[in-house]
Amino acid sequence: TLIGSEGTLGIFTKLYLNLIPHPGKIVDLLVPFRQLNEALEAVFKVITATERLPSALEFIGGQLANISCRYNNTSFPDQQEASAYLVIQYEGEEDKLMDVCKLAGSACMKAGAIDIYVADNRINHERIWKVRRNTLEALRAIDPHVITGDVVVPLSQLINMIMYIKELSEESGTGIAIVAHASDGNIHPAPFSWGKNMSIQVKRKHYESILDRIALKAADLGGAVSGEHGIGLTKKKLLAKTKTAQIKVMKQMKMALDPLHIMNPGKIFDLD
Repeated sequence: TLIGSEGTLGIFTKLYLNLIPHPGKIVDLLVPFRQLNEALEAVFKVITATERLPSALEFIGGQLANISCRYNNTSFPDQQEASAYLVIQYEGEEDKLMDVCKLAGSACMKAGAIDIYVADNRINHERIWKVRRNTLEALRAIDPHVITGDVVVPLSQLINMIMYIKELSEESGTGIAIVAHASDGNIHPAPFSWGKNMSIQVKRKHYESILDRIALKAADLGGAVSGEHGIGLTKKKLLAKTKTAQIKVMKQMKMALDPLHIMNPGKIFDLD
């Protein structure tokens, strides 16, 4: 409860942490797909292909991958054909990893992957993750006013959510870059490159309206308006629209634990 309260219910004064062993070897798979739906269907197949879950399973839209590759002065394979990429990472004992990677690669090929590229050395590993990590910086080099969203949906709705974002991009005439932590349905859409002659205020309002529509759609699909960035101030209205019953309970907890309203006041919901 405290972890999800964004500091509104109390503070931690002492934490106990358990250390885990170093994972050993790390292997990444970079997997291009011609179709968005093929990449998204592959997510389910990869998760169920082996008993070992990937330590990372990232979705990168093809457009965003191209933008980030240019920004980082590098390239991904099959950029001319690919509409999406999956980055799949496994950690563990070296003698077992390649069998796991073969099973995951086979699952991707059955879903329609163009090919499977294995990064089992430091140079290729860093090249892939540099492109993934610098996606927002790459977008800002094109449009300094880009803003990024954060929603989450059940895995069963991941395809519907991303296809909705694609349709919204076409409807609004606005580029919407997409990156996602695909294994848990957490999506980060980023509207950009709209209204080049518009004022910053008009452009930002337009981007925020797109992100609001995406957040409400995520809630309609059984997800939430925020996946990992939290509610804070900016998503209070969206939360109020989608979690009315839950907010009533949260207010009761707030009154019981913080009757003076001194713990991070004004965040998540209004007490009025």
